Amino acid sequence: MRIKIFFKIIIIVLSCVLFGLFYTQIIKGNFYNDLSRKNRIRLITRESSRGDIFDVEGRILADSSLSFSVSIIPQELTHKDKVFSLLAKILKMDKGKLEKTYRLGLMAPFAPVIIKDNLAKKTALLLEDNRYKLAGVFVQGKPQRRYPSKEALAHIIGYVREVDKSRITRLRDYGYKIKDNVGYGGIEEAQDIVLRAEKGGMQVEVDSKGHMVRLLGLRPSQRGRDVRLTINLDMQRIAYEALGNKKGCIVIMNPSTGAILAMVSNPSYDPNIFINNDKSKIMRLLNSKSAPFFNRAISGAYPAASLFKVITALAALESGKISASTTFFCEGKMRIGNRIFKCWDTHGRVDLASAIARSCDVYFYNTGLLAGPDKIANYAAKFALGKRSGIDISGEVPGLVPTVTWKRWKRQAKWYKGDTANFSIGQGDLLVTPLQMARLISAFANGGYLVKPYLIEEIDNKSSVRKKAFKKLQVKSKNLKLIRDALIKTVKDLNGTAHILNMSGLSVAGKTGTAQVYNRSSHGWFMGFAPSDKPKIAFCVFTENSGGSYVACSVVKKILKRFLEDKLI
Repeated sequence: MRIKIFFKIIIIVLSCVLFGLFYTQIIKGNFYNDLSRKNRIRLITRESSRGDIFDVEGRILADSSLSFSVSIIPQELTHKDKVFSLLAKILKMDKGKLEKTYRLGLMAPFAPVIIKDNLAKKTALLLEDNRYKLAGVFVQGKPQRRYPSKEALAHIIGYVREVDKSRITRLRDYGYKIKDNVGYGGIEEAQDIVLRAEKGGMQVEVDSKGHMVRLLGLRPSQRGRDVRLTINLDMQRIAYEALGNKKGCIVIMNPSTGAILAMVSNPSYDPNIFINNDKSKIMRLLNSKSAPFFNRAISGAYPAASLFKVITALAALESGKISASTTFFCEGKMRIGNRIFKCWDTHGRVDLASAIARSCDVYFYNTGLLAGPDKIANYAAKFALGKRSGIDISGEVPGLVPTVTWKRWKRQAKWYKGDTANFSIGQGDLLVTPLQMARLISAFANGGYLVKPYLIEEIDNKSSVRKKAFKKLQVKSKNLKLIRDALIKTVKDLNGTAHILNMSGLSVAGKTGTAQVYNRSSHGWFMGFAPSDKPKIAFCVFTENSGGSYVACSVVKKILKRFLEDKLI
């Protein structure tokens, strides 16, 4: 009886063993074979440098420099205690911290563990001199992003840092992995796929202890492609210096093509802090109330103020409501309904050219009421206000052109004559970006063409297909000329609001604006072009809460004087 029970137990045990073997070899054979192969084969990646970014004349705006790091190959590490003691002395680091870094980075005996990045060249040479005492330790050079112009170009170029969790999800299908560096903001983000280097590496076979047996394959890394921008580095630096510590932005463009020659936003930041991973500086910038990462040129939407008067004038001229000889009397105020609307000065009787040159609000209250809000909004739309321009970096906002229908739908409110009065002088709900206003003034400079702003001139020595997109505006040439002549008068006339820009050696045309802001100082605007007879540049300067247009005009004067001195125009 006992023998039978014993045999039954043996049979059950053998059956279990046989079933286990069947399950392992037959049912799960492919799975374990694949797992074994993966454990036997290792991949070691090799990086290459990111593509360079140049200005229009081929000067470096972003490139890669050689950076040194010290690593340890675990299978070659002998006399561990002595090695870490010497490393701590040379690197001037705590030995315990070094050992912890090593343990956390340990993946396989043959896979290098990076102990410290961004070594000084002197330290790298010292490690090399002591290499015979540091078994398993080696110094490696790798490309590191560099931004020579620092704050001056930050909002155009952007920066590079390790991919975050929110981005890796949508970028995984494009070959991005955790720990990869990607572009944030500006050209670095917009052209990341172009600039990005293609990683290479080695495929090696290892034994059961993780030691390398043989090399199975080698793929060379590929350098990223270069990008050349429309930016003129000299103009960019001059504009950045002219703005100084004022909050605001500057856009300078070629009025005939839409090429952006300079684009400055302040406050700014140094993109190199992300390369050095200076966490204290990064957090200080991220928490700053001055919003240094905010590109005011394309992401800031502000009341257009008196800059918008050229749209009101054009709408009234095109619809036949006024002519060049139409006059209104300004006594410093005007009653509309039961409310008094003020003008910033008492101008007496003024015609269209004088009203633009002297920025008479009363004239444009009357003009706007004659034209009507729908006609004004229609002409604002012709100049693409309320729409994104499609510039080739992210972050652009459309702004807002209010209409009677918009107010009824959005605010559930009626449109009144007072709304038209405010709209006529660029106040109320109207919001524009400085880039939009640079684009608008370009149309008066180039004879009635709406250009598309762009930053990328070439990719890998091939012309950008996005540039030189423009369309002819459906407006009468004589009306454009009337307003253009008035813009010249704004500078030349002794009573013109921009007479400060009446410079020797350069004729300037443009329009000032002072945007009222509730409970804070006014914004200052100036948009213009120069030379006024054959424009080479169109520009818009915006100074945030500066008190008015005089500050913006003073910034313009600094820029134009430097441009003349350096023979840039």
